[in-house]
Amino acid sequence: TGLYWLCNLLMRRYPRLSDWLEGKPMLLIEDGRIQLATFRKMRLTQKELFGELRQQQVEHLGQVRLAYMEATGNLSVYFYPTTDPVQAGLPIRPERCERLLRRAETAGPHACFCCGHVQLLATDAPTTTCPTCQKDEWLPASTAERAG
Repeated sequence: TGLYWLCNLLMRRYPRLSDWLEGKPMLLIEDGRIQLATFRKMRLTQKELFGELRQQQVEHLGQVRLAYMEATGNLSVYFYPTTDPVQAGLPIRPERCERLLRRAETAGPHACFCCGHVQLLATDAPTTTCPTCQKDEWLPASTAERAG
């Protein structure tokens, strides 16, 4: 018990020690976009992240205001208020992620498959590079409202 007491005292006095020993929350999604620098540091796969989000009843990234990977390994998700208009976002259901597009088949909002950035694409426009991550794989964005 003495060692436990000493560790707690040191962690209260030195927050950096606490962060080093226990870890700290890391922002993974902000305003419906994957924070790529953090995502890469976490060494998660996109499938793992999307699986965690689906367990939180997320259908597309446009529903997510913030998502943190906690020091415990759990994912905390903060949604937009249900009174706010639904934002278009990257769909994360597996069947929607199977066919990535390099050209828009229909005009409208499309989401970058790598980072979730949403922009309007014209039908059959030349390949568009995402301004956030410079990738060129897109999916039609979803505007489904959050259930519950």
